[in-house]
Amino acid sequence: VTDAAGETVEQREDRSGDGKPDFTAFFAQGRIARIEADTGARGCTDLRQWLDASGNVTAEEKDTTGDCKRDTWSYFASGGQLERQARDTNADGLPDTLSLVDASGAVTVQELAPGGAPPPTERLELRADGSVARHCVDGDGDGRLETEVVFDGEVLALALVDGDGDGRFDTRERHAKGVRARVEVDTNGDGRPDVVQHLEGDAVVRQDEDSDFDGGLDRSFVGDAPAPLAAGTKPLEAFPKLACGRFDAFWREKRWRSKR
Repeated sequence: VTDAAGETVEQREDRSGDGKPDFTAFFAQGRIARIEADTGARGCTDLRQWLDASGNVTAEEKDTTGDCKRDTWSYFASGGQLERQARDTNADGLPDTLSLVDASGAVTVQELAPGGAPPPTERLELRADGSVARHCVDGDGDGRLETEVVFDGEVLALALVDGDGDGRFDTRERHAKGVRARVEVDTNGDGRPDVVQHLEGDAVVRQDEDSDFDGGLDRSFVGDAPAPLAAGTKPLEAFPKLACGRFDAFWREKRWRSKR
């Protein structure tokens, strides 16, 4: 299947030889971004996989029992190592065990409550090509994210942090080509940055401040010495709301749900 420009967007194959397509590859930007397969020739999809730009599987759904219902959801690190897997062991369509795998390969299995699951600690939003657009993290498990990271292509562009856990961002890190270039901090909790640090490498080369908290920078320092504000200094941009929201849905709905 091709689009209006003649680019392949979908490719179907009959791998079992029964005259029916049982393997479908979906393309984005000239590469396979997702595959769906009927590996048991039962007339239903029992395997879905999402792939990154290198062809590595990043997320997977499986029907392992042959009843045409998904019962296993897996998430893989960039190197291919399994990091998280949920299983539905009683065929009710909901995950009831959660396995977490650390970098050493050690597995921790958690029993999930009937009809539900604990709040997730992270959420990934993917683009159509399978690349990560946004990564949100709830580090303390309170159901609210504390860190939101935004990517430009595959390069880190922006990081937002709720450092005091009050449900509002108070630190914004802007990156240039993946390297921190500017850090903005809200020190008085009014939702606007009042300290701006400009970095080269990891070193602060200039710090601008809004000393009267009126939303505009009014003084600058280079090292400990006062310095004039840079030409073209713009008003400070208020911190955004938490874009990923609260983590109240099933954790299994995080990565692969965004692909549907």
